[in-house]
Amino acid sequence: MKTGAERIKHIVQSLRNFSRLDESETKFVNLQEGIENTLVILNNKIQHIKVIKNYGELSLVECYPAKINQVFLDIIFNAVDAINQLISKQQNNQLDFVPTLKIKTETIESDRVRISFWNNGPVIPPKIIEKLFDPFFTTKPVGQGTGLGLTNCYQIVQQHCGQIEVISNSEQGTEFTITLPTKMSDRKNSKEKLILSSGGGK
Repeated sequence: MKTGAERIKHIVQSLRNFSRLDESETKFVNLQEGIENTLVILNNKIQHIKVIKNYGELSLVECYPAKINQVFLDIIFNAVDAINQLISKQQNNQLDFVPTLKIKTETIESDRVRISFWNNGPVIPPKIIEKLFDPFFTTKPVGQGTGLGLTNCYQIVQQHCGQIEVISNSEQGTEFTITLPTKMSDRKNSKEKLILSSGGGK
C-alpha cells in the first residue's frame, strides 16, 4: 500500500502527464480547463461531495501551467480533506448537511482574474490561518502531511505576482481566493500594486 505522500506525488505526476504542460515555459492557458483537469484527477476523492462550478468568462492567462495546476490540486485536495475530517468526526449534526465545494472564476479587472474555492468543512481558527502558508506547518497527524502544500501554493502565486487569501468562519465557510494578472507584461504593475497595498510604497 502506498503511503499518503506517495499517493499525492502520484496524483501530481498524473496531472502533469494528463495536461502535458512543461512547467519551465510560460503559456497562455484556459485556467478553467486546468481546474477541470484537476477535478478529473481527484474524481475518486470527490464523488461524495457536491461540486458547484460558477465559471465566468475569462481571457487566457499567461502562466506556468503545471505550477498553477498544482495550486488548484493542493487547494482542492485540502478542501476535500477538511470536509472528510468533519464527516468522520461527526462534528456536524445537521441531517441535511451536504458536503459542498464551490468553484468560481471571474474577471475582476481587464487584466486580472480571480479564482475562488469555497467549502463547508470545519472552520479554520484565526491562529491557524496566520500560519497556514508557513513552511512545514501542518495540522495533520505525523506522517500524513509535509506542511509544504500551501507554502508551495503561496510561493507559486507570488511568482506570478498574484495574491492568495483565506477567509474562514462559521457563517461563510472557508474560501481560498487567488488573484492573477493575465499577462507577463502586467506583472511589473501587479508587483507595484502589491508593494503599495502592503505599505511599501511612498
